[in-house]
Amino acid sequence: MNESVKTKETIKTCYLIELSNKQSIPIDTDELPKVLQGIKSGNPVIVRQGIFNPSFFIDIVIDKKRILEIAEFNRDNAFAIKEGLLEKNELKPLKDIFAEVRNKCLLKAPK
Repeated sequence: MNESVKTKETIKTCYLIELSNKQSIPIDTDELPKVLQGIKSGNPVIVRQGIFNPSFFIDIVIDKKRILEIAEFNRDNAFAIKEGLLEKNELKPLKDIFAEVRNKCLLKAPK
């Protein structure tokens, strides 16, 4: 689980973009329309956790590992969660690795 996520918003499921070079890029449900549009148009797609060229796209699958990590944490800590000692883990949106770059670009943009 990505500890640097600062939001409390939870999501229902998450996905992996599988590429022909054996790499995978995790995405959240809200990024799926952008990914599908990029694949359809053939333009590079920028998501929170990476950039990919649709020509390398193979598949979109459910990110079972990320979901399983949450389920295992909740199962292993069920007693502490029930007693109010720990909060139940839920899927949270991925950290945007490009946020800092976007902010710098916005500050330098001509007016």
